[in-house]
Amino acid sequence: MRKLGIILFFIAGIFLLIPSVHGQDVIYSQQFSQPMYYNPAFTGINTGVRARFSYRDQWPNLPVDFKSYCFSADVGDRGLPGSGGFGLLVNSTNDGIGLIKYVSVGLNMAVRVPISSLMVAQVGIKAAVVQKKVNWDDMVFADQLSERYG
Repeated sequence: MRKLGIILFFIAGIFLLIPSVHGQDVIYSQQFSQPMYYNPAFTGINTGVRARFSYRDQWPNLPVDFKSYCFSADVGDRGLPGSGGFGLLVNSTNDGIGLIKYVSVGLNMAVRVPISSLMVAQVGIKAAVVQKKVNWDDMVFADQLSERYG
């Protein structure tokens, strides 16, 4: 019992030393809607071809909404070398009135590693090209405003 208390105290101390923790992803709040976005090891987890498309319009009644698109497709074939899968993931967001745009295109690959006759582990990796674009022309900064009239 004393050993368990020491371990819990140590774990609590580690969490207190972390300055900030960011939680849930802003774009997709349910992990089952885009599993390859969260973990590339899900690539080819099921045999056959699988494709998913997600569209999310967050805060549609506000003039500055947040739109995101995600497309993923993967192939799981146990006859492939490593018997995992290959996949494609395309992700795009449009923040606000188009001031910040984000586009990501990635290729996923997963490999199955046999542990025993009844257990297997699947490990995945993702390589992606990411573009973040800021529209500086439509932004208004404090030094562009008049001190008297705003």
